[in-house]
Amino acid sequence: ADMYETRFLRNGVDNLQTGLDYRHEIIFPGGSRDASVSLRAFLGRDPQNDAILRSIGLSE
Repeated sequence: ADMYETRFLRNGVDNLQTGLDYRHEIIFPGGSRDASVSLRAFLGRDPQNDAILRSIGLSE
């Protein structure tokens, strides 16, 4: 949820650079590096729980 809100929703789901960044930082490394490292690289910061809480109605 954080990845969607931070990159895809903000930049648009059809944004070329966001798609390329996703492919480079999330898809290409696959299981060869820790998922938290890939997520940090894609987001440009540590992941946060706020987005998932909002998505299930537990936060504003």
